[in-house]
Amino acid sequence: MVFTKLGLGLVAGMTIPFMVSHNIYMTIANAFLRPHLQFRIEREKMKKDLAIPTYMLDSYIKDVVGSFLLFFVVIGPVVYQEFTGRKLQEQKLNE
Repeated sequence: MVFTKLGLGLVAGMTIPFMVSHNIYMTIANAFLRPHLQFRIEREKMKKDLAIPTYMLDSYIKDVVGSFLLFFVVIGPVVYQEFTGRKLQEQKLNE
């Protein structure tokens, strides 16, 4: 069961970028990579032999959850603009 979920996640992760437009893909990438990159930059600034402070981990978790929720707010208008906006532009050009 675990391998099935892992395999489905891997297949979805490889096929979604090929099936959506560039704008939608960049929105997905920005929403999910931003907190991880921010945490990595902050961690590299710290000394290697020190433990990670708990406030840093708490803010990382809040940022990941916030980005996940913000993704659903942001992806709606992007998808709408991508699919209906193109149709409206094509209709205006055809007139």
